[in-house]
Amino acid sequence: MGFLRSAGVDIESLEKDRRLGCLLISDCIVDKGRLSSAKAFQTATTLSQGDRELGFKGTRTITLAEYHPEYVSPSDLLRYENELGRTFNLPLSGFCIYNARRLVDLGLHELLISLFKPHGQIIAKGLASSQG
Repeated sequence: MGFLRSAGVDIESLEKDRRLGCLLISDCIVDKGRLSSAKAFQTATTLSQGDRELGFKGTRTITLAEYHPEYVSPSDLLRYENELGRTFNLPLSGFCIYNARRLVDLGLHELLISLFKPHGQIIAKGLASSQG
């Protein structure tokens, strides 16, 4: 979240006012490093229900998807991202934040490109893309 803070985004006040929810992809790891889309869905459902009880019509979340190859395999990460797209039927706007430079530095160019597929819109430094 450091880059959001460096851009002047006050994450803590947004979370406190429930205008933004923050999830860590590491919170969705179960069973020897396997990512659980069911656990992510459960967390998002809880956030969404709480926000609706406060009068919000939906939920905005950012997910810090820091990739750690020692905990999660590339295939598991792709399975997780693809399952999330089919699972979520909530009034939720989610932003998955990946460090593309880290993936490139790890030699995971194919993984980075594959991560674009389950996401509707891609925003990167100097690049914006929308997949209808």
